[in-house]
Amino acid sequence: MRTNIKIEFNICGDYIDVDNVTEMMAIKPIISYLKGDPIKGKPLVRKDTLWAIETEYEEADDIDDVLPKVLKQIIGKTDVIKKIKELYDVNISFIFVINIEDGESPAMYLNIDLIKFAAEIDARIGFDVYVY
Repeated sequence: MRTNIKIEFNICGDYIDVDNVTEMMAIKPIISYLKGDPIKGKPLVRKDTLWAIETEYEEADDIDDVLPKVLKQIIGKTDVIKKIKELYDVNISFIFVINIEDGESPAMYLNIDLIKFAAEIDARIGFDVYVY
């Protein structure tokens, strides 16, 4: 197995009307859950509400090879995302989940389109890196 990457775009907060966010974004989320929902297989409940889209894990040598799959869905929705942030007081984030196999680390830099867009929507950028 080679190094693989998944990218998530998350809208997370205490209370979010996920159906309204879906309608506003005109995108069906890949993942959504409500605060208080049980966590499958654990005796715990969700601490926040989440609306998220994400890519599948993909073998890649560069995070920028996967990023366009998320950006193309949301890049023109700056005003909508700002409105959602205002309505629900949410945190917006891009999370890069990187599984490194056999020391094959991908190129990890943030392209200018992501930096500008993240700044416009006041989004956080995070990395979850796992080395196998």
